[in-house]
Amino acid sequence: MNKVFHIWKYDNFAHRAEVRKALTKDKEWQEQFLIPNLALTDKQEFEITYLVPWCKLEKPPREGVYELATFQMKPGYSKLVGVFHTEYGALNRGTVVLFFDEIA
Repeated sequence: MNKVFHIWKYDNFAHRAEVRKALTKDKEWQEQFLIPNLALTDKQEFEITYLVPWCKLEKPPREGVYELATFQMKPGYSKLVGVFHTEYGALNRGTVVLFFDEIA
Protein backbone atom coordinates (compact mmCIF):
# COMPACT_ATOMS: atom_id res chain seq x y z
CA MET A 1 0.00 0.00 0.00
CA ASN A 2 1.19 3.49 -0.80
CA LYS A 3 4.19 2.36 -2.80
CA VAL A 4 5.67 4.11 -5.78
CA PHE A 5 7.58 2.21 -8.42
CA HIS A 6 9.70 3.93 -11.07
CA ILE A 7 11.41 2.37 -14.04
CA TRP A 8 14.25 4.43 -15.47
CA LYS A 9 15.97 3.43 -18.68
CA TYR A 10 19.71 3.96 -19.09
CA ASP A 11 21.98 3.01 -21.96
CA ASN A 12 24.57 1.54 -19.55
CA PHE A 13 26.11 2.06 -16.09
CA ALA A 14 28.09 5.11 -17.28
CA HIS A 15 24.89 6.76 -18.53
CA ARG A 16 23.19 6.07 -15.17
CA ALA A 17 26.11 7.62 -13.28
CA GLU A 18 26.07 10.66 -15.57
CA VAL A 19 22.35 11.25 -15.03
CA ARG A 20 22.61 10.81 -11.26
CA LYS A 21 25.57 13.21 -11.10
CA ALA A 22 23.61 15.82 -13.07
CA LEU A 23 20.66 15.50 -10.66
CA THR A 24 22.91 16.30 -7.68
CA LYS A 25 23.61 19.68 -9.35
CA ASP A 26 20.01 20.36 -10.44
CA LYS A 27 18.66 22.70 -7.73
CA GLU A 28 15.23 23.00 -9.37
CA TRP A 29 14.76 19.19 -9.33
CA GLN A 30 15.90 19.03 -5.72
CA GLU A 31 13.55 21.80 -4.60
CA GLN A 32 10.49 20.67 -6.57
CA PHE A 33 10.80 16.88 -6.25
CA LEU A 34 13.46 15.57 -3.91
CA ILE A 35 13.07 17.77 -0.82
CA PRO A 36 9.22 17.69 -0.69
CA ASN A 37 9.23 13.89 -1.00
CA LEU A 38 11.95 13.09 1.54
CA ALA A 39 9.53 13.41 4.47
CA LEU A 40 7.14 10.99 2.74
CA THR A 41 9.77 8.33 2.10
CA ASP A 42 9.93 5.46 4.58
CA LYS A 43 12.51 3.46 2.64
CA GLN A 44 13.96 3.29 -0.83
CA GLU A 45 15.24 0.26 -2.69
CA PHE A 46 17.27 0.17 -5.90
CA GLU A 47 17.60 -2.64 -8.38
CA ILE A 48 19.44 -2.59 -11.66
CA THR A 49 17.94 -5.08 -14.07
CA TYR A 50 18.30 -5.97 -17.71
CA LEU A 51 15.90 -7.09 -20.37
CA VAL A 52 16.70 -10.67 -21.30
CA PRO A 53 18.32 -10.69 -24.75
CA TRP A 54 15.55 -12.67 -26.42
CA CYS A 55 12.74 -10.45 -25.12
CA LYS A 56 11.45 -7.35 -26.90
CA LEU A 57 10.05 -4.60 -24.70
CA GLU A 58 6.66 -3.73 -26.13
CA LYS A 59 4.80 -0.43 -25.98
CA PRO A 60 1.30 -0.92 -24.54
CA PRO A 61 -1.58 -0.34 -26.97
CA ARG A 62 -3.11 2.27 -24.61
CA GLU A 63 -2.91 3.55 -21.04
CA GLY A 64 -4.05 1.12 -18.38
CA VAL A 65 -3.16 -0.87 -15.30
CA TYR A 66 0.15 -2.71 -15.06
CA GLU A 67 1.19 -5.60 -12.88
CA LEU A 68 4.80 -6.23 -11.93
CA ALA A 69 5.70 -9.70 -10.68
CA THR A 70 9.08 -10.25 -9.05
CA PHE A 71 10.63 -13.59 -8.13
CA GLN A 72 13.71 -14.18 -6.00
CA MET A 73 15.41 -17.51 -6.52
CA LYS A 74 18.37 -19.14 -4.86
CA PRO A 75 21.52 -18.22 -6.76
CA GLY A 76 23.01 -20.92 -8.92
CA TYR A 77 19.95 -23.17 -8.80
CA SER A 78 17.88 -21.85 -11.67
CA LYS A 79 18.15 -20.27 -15.09
CA LEU A 80 15.40 -18.30 -16.79
CA VAL A 81 14.69 -19.93 -20.14
CA GLY A 82 11.35 -18.45 -21.16
CA VAL A 83 8.63 -15.94 -20.41
CA PHE A 84 5.28 -16.39 -22.11
CA HIS A 85 1.92 -14.62 -22.31
CA THR A 86 -1.30 -16.45 -23.17
CA GLU A 87 -2.74 -15.77 -26.61
CA TYR A 88 -5.39 -18.49 -26.63
CA GLY A 89 -6.97 -20.44 -23.78
CA ALA A 90 -6.91 -19.08 -20.22
CA LEU A 91 -6.30 -15.42 -20.98
CA ASN A 92 -4.34 -12.89 -18.95
CA ARG A 93 -1.89 -15.51 -17.78
CA GLY A 94 1.84 -15.11 -17.71
CA THR A 95 4.13 -18.11 -17.46
CA VAL A 96 7.80 -18.20 -16.54
CA VAL A 97 9.93 -21.24 -17.34
CA LEU A 98 12.94 -21.85 -15.12
CA PHE A 99 15.57 -24.55 -15.41
CA PHE A 100 16.95 -26.01 -12.17
CA ASP A 101 20.35 -27.68 -12.05
CA GLU A 102 19.40 -29.35 -8.80
CA ILE A 103 16.67 -29.22 -6.22
CA ALA A 104 17.60 -27.36 -3.04
